[in-house]
Amino acid sequence: MISQEDEKKIEAVGWSIVCHSPFEMEHEDGGEAKGKVACEAVIKAALEEYKDMKEEEVEEAEKAKKASATSSLNLENINGREIIDFLEGAIHDEEYDLYDCSVSGFKFDSQEVNIVEYRLHFTGVFNNWGHDQDKEGQEIIINEDGITVRLGEPFEGDGSEEALEEVLTNWIKTHTFSKNSEVQELFDGILREAYQSLGEIGFENKKELKTVINKLEDAYTYMK
Repeated sequence: MISQEDEKKIEAVGWSIVCHSPFEMEHEDGGEAKGKVACEAVIKAALEEYKDMKEEEVEEAEKAKKASATSSLNLENINGREIIDFLEGAIHDEEYDLYDCSVSGFKFDSQEVNIVEYRLHFTGVFNNWGHDQDKEGQEIIINEDGITVRLGEPFEGDGSEEALEEVLTNWIKTHTFSKNSEVQELFDGILREAYQSLGEIGFENKKELKTVINKLEDAYTYMK
């Protein structure tokens, strides 16, 4: 005897029971099944179809959720420096529930943008039994379909990608990136300071030169 819940499920994929004794079923497209053995086989297949249908619906809903965050986003306005700054704060903030994420730090490497997508390349920090290890080659991709995080070993496959995608998707919905003119102004200001400092550095001023190098590395994070 089929339960009412299962009967509703098979009806959702087009099958209905027209008679319980003898057991007969028919499909909305004209197919039919008669007899206990045939009907039980149809029910089993219909329940599997219903399960697949619901999984597809969940997947499509998740895709729509991801796309809703970026579908109207101007990719040219994205600034990877702001993304890295956000993640550096979020990874240590219980509000974002990223304590199980195996990436314990984020370091900007480079960014690029074209007509269809934005890419942020970064180094992820891996805490290996109390020792931080830099793992280059990590990537965040943003396009009209949403945000995709691609992590290599040792982060790959441990749930970190999905956790970061969810946090970034929720964040980017409400975040307004700095205007390109404002970013350009910050960049130009850093370079002016660096140029001025370089003119005052002598051969023995290693510490001062390192400070200028750090400033230039900071300026680089604004470039696309």
